[in-house]
Amino acid sequence: MLCFVCHTNMPRTGINGQYLEDLMRQHNCAAIWEHPEHADQRTAWLWQMERVTPGDLVFMFANQRSRHGGIIAVGKATGPRQQLLPMQLRPAWYGTEWIVPVEWLTAWNTSEPCPFTALQASFYECDPEQAEVIRAHFNV
Repeated sequence: MLCFVCHTNMPRTGINGQYLEDLMRQHNCAAIWEHPEHADQRTAWLWQMERVTPGDLVFMFANQRSRHGGIIAVGKATGPRQQLLPMQLRPAWYGTEWIVPVEWLTAWNTSEPCPFTALQASFYECDPEQAEVIRAHFNV
């Protein structure tokens, strides 16, 4: 079993922050939204999401700059990475949407996050030692 970190894009508000966190929670998935083809930016480390298999854990990370920084939820992958049509999950976004379907093993706990320092990437494999600390924090 591998463990991965997915950024929720907090503390941004509106369409780029809490809204994205809510979409992932409501649709039972960890998601990455690529920039539209015409944009100058590219999504880093997308290949990491290809490595997820059912049973792997996904840790949801809210940025330390938010009022509830750290790991705020844990999910278990129920399937491999899937590509969605643009605007299927996130309205008015013309870039490719990628998801890993998950079953939430914990409630999204913003009042008692597990302290965590994340890499600057949307989705990546978690260090095994860090994963053990997170699993102990959430009893999973």
